[in-house]
Amino acid sequence: MLAVVGGLGALLFTRSTAAARSVLVVMLDTLRADHLSGYGYGRATSPVLDRFAEDNIKFSYAVTAAPWTPPSVASMFTGVYPATHGWMPPNRRDDVRQMAVKLDSKLTTLAELFQQQGFSTAAVSPNPWITEEFGYQQGFDSFTYSARAPAEEIVRIGTAKIDELAAVGKPFFVYLHFLDPHDPYTPPGEYKSAFTGEVPGRQYPPKELQRINLYDGEIRYLDDQLGRLFAALRERGLYDDLTIIVVGDHGEQFMEHGQHGHGHQLYNEEVHVPLLLKSPKAGVSRTVDATASTVDIFPTALRAAGLEVPAAIPGVSLLDNEALEEREGVFTEIEKDFRQKAFTTPDGLKLIRQTNEDSSETVLGVFDFRRDPKEAAPVSDGEVVATLNGELSQAYRYALSGRIEGSETAKAQMKDSTVEQLKTLGYLQ
Repeated sequence: MLAVVGGLGALLFTRSTAAARSVLVVMLDTLRADHLSGYGYGRATSPVLDRFAEDNIKFSYAVTAAPWTPPSVASMFTGVYPATHGWMPPNRRDDVRQMAVKLDSKLTTLAELFQQQGFSTAAVSPNPWITEEFGYQQGFDSFTYSARAPAEEIVRIGTAKIDELAAVGKPFFVYLHFLDPHDPYTPPGEYKSAFTGEVPGRQYPPKELQRINLYDGEIRYLDDQLGRLFAALRERGLYDDLTIIVVGDHGEQFMEHGQHGHGHQLYNEEVHVPLLLKSPKAGVSRTVDATASTVDIFPTALRAAGLEVPAAIPGVSLLDNEALEEREGVFTEIEKDFRQKAFTTPDGLKLIRQTNEDSSETVLGVFDFRRDPKEAAPVSDGEVVATLNGELSQAYRYALSGRIEGSETAKAQMKDSTVEQLKTLGYLQ
């Protein structure tokens, strides 16, 4: 019995030692912040994430670097904006096949930096964009792609991977990608009817409500599975010492600005994402109102692990409140059906500018997140518009100045099966 107890004690000590500098990124695909009850939504979609936010740090206004998965996750992995990493694939099959590019190996990824410092690294993805085929495996000792796997399966695979890494006794970096809120919305079992009727405080036509009810059911299912993940980490003695970053890659539009889905425009429905942080270095639980960006994941993960952040990275550590408040703003962009750029200040003023077919540019408006989260009433102050327009141009020029031009290592041969998987997710028209 003493031998057994001693063995268990040694195992728990090994796991605790591994967790002390370890980082887990939990990426929630297609999850718009304002559909979480903890972000003011009128439905109980996210009790697990709500409790997690209450106990840790919640960022009330985080915006994505791009409103769809390939460039958004690439920005998290590389710490730079899409204009720098250059990975903004088109959404038509023939165009993508002709383009045939992937995340360039000339870019140093977050996983590579962890790997270079002796960390064990692993990733699990159910999204056919986030695969080795498109270069996202860079720096991961283990990269598992499980096509369209539901959250329950990602938790199972992810927990097993974490067990393997923790048993080694080295600190680890793990990326878990959850796809459930992505269209088509097919929540399992009871979650399909978890939400019915009108959305409190919002008005939608009946057809849109049907889509939203299923979308919210997907969120509730995902939230319950995240509860299983957190419970498993507690059971293993890893939870308390582990840094956990929970973030969305983009949101989802339900015709609020004339579109379905995502990857279209830069209004809040598509770019305002949940961002929650748990870390032994975080201090007291709190809500941070200063604007954050998904490019901040890169320096935050490194700082939480006690590692140096490379120079010229546009993001700042989410553990540094002063840096969040003092920077001029963050940049967001999309080039698909629309070509738009946005600049958002620390206090939530956002300018959106569109490039037209004739290459002329139009400012669509400046919106105040705190006063007008639905972005229905643009700010009319001409001086503010001019100032932010200038800031946007400067941010874009800076991002372009470090652009990684495609090399032979960025060539990809897209499989027919990948094309079909992307088509079922609404991509590759």
